[in-house]
Amino acid sequence: MSILEQYTIELTESLKIDEMNVKDMAMKMPTIKHLWVTRLIQAKRELSKLEGQKEIAIDKISKQIQENSKVILSDIGAKRAAENHEICQKIYAAIDEQKIIIDYLEKVEKILGQTSYDISNIVKLIQLETL
Repeated sequence: MSILEQYTIELTESLKIDEMNVKDMAMKMPTIKHLWVTRLIQAKRELSKLEGQKEIAIDKISKQIQENSKVILSDIGAKRAAENHEICQKIYAAIDEQKIIIDYLEKVEKILGQTSYDISNIVKLIQLETL
């Protein structure tokens, strides 16, 4: 199961609200928001780390290509060749996945920002029903 799938399941479970747990959810909401903001920051840090690894890998592989080449390659040509290397392709795939996770977490952050209003509306609805 991917991280994105895990996050989706966990978020769905943590945001289940009904009449019985409205107060509990209202009390937990700051902690839930903090958890998801922390995950967003961690995902952004991981993306930065992957981009650094990409640059290091491209530099190392391009140097190897230039050293092992029978013809003289320019730095740009060697870097283009290095970008197609299997290691770099794996890093690119990880970067793409991380960007999707960050996009998802940014949307989760917006949803959680509106959840307080949703809880307030539920409380008002319950009050109207009890009148």
